[in-house]
Amino acid sequence: VRHQTFAVLRHLLENADRVITKDELMKAVWNGLAVTDDSLVQCIHEIRAALNDSRQAVVQTVPRRGYRLVLPSDAGPRLVTILAAELAAEVRPAGKDERSIAAPKPAYREVLDRLLIKHSGRVFASVGETVLAEFAGPVEALRCANEIQHEVDRRNCEVPETKQRRFRIGVDLGYVVAEGDHLRGEAIEVAAHLQTLSRPGGICITEAVRAQAQDHRSLEFIDLGEHKLKDVARALRIYG
Repeated sequence: VRHQTFAVLRHLLENADRVITKDELMKAVWNGLAVTDDSLVQCIHEIRAALNDSRQAVVQTVPRRGYRLVLPSDAGPRLVTILAAELAAEVRPAGKDERSIAAPKPAYREVLDRLLIKHSGRVFASVGETVLAEFAGPVEALRCANEIQHEVDRRNCEVPETKQRRFRIGVDLGYVVAEGDHLRGEAIEVAAHLQTLSRPGGICITEAVRAQAQDHRSLEFIDLGEHKLKDVARALRIYG
């Protein structure tokens, strides 16, 4: 491995699990030298080859931002925050053909993907119009959810009502087990159920999430009482 490649790897290791921009890497390794992006791309290629990382599970490319090195996690359970977001159906006036008012889904998904990256969320599953992402803690997950809804509201001001879409979002905190790139655990089921309870444009969370975020006054929620969710043994107090 060339010394520049090792320097790139060292910087990624020192900042593991954080998105590192290309500019930051270029400055850390080639500060003051005139080199092109191709030099960095070649180093990343060599790192992946050395780590047998053809699937980019360790050194991830974050579109339009840079790279992130993900350290292997233990096989045992770990505490994470799960965010489930579903793009709710658009308003359909009576008598209108569904195809004539089809909403621009990619524009809304772009908002979701961009803000998940901004707040260090990792998408681990996407089924239909539902996306599941994990966060290290509930505060960042809630900030992300709040910003998603505000950004979508701003976008909706620019399109006719019949083309407006909104996300339903649910957030839970709990232990999960990693199985390759996927996760398994009750928190995932709970978050998915919560987003179905949320109104379009709203956010539903559990008591566990609220307890961790209650010191942040910018994040205020209303007590919606206890709910018995499908396939969840105990009743949960929900906030929205």
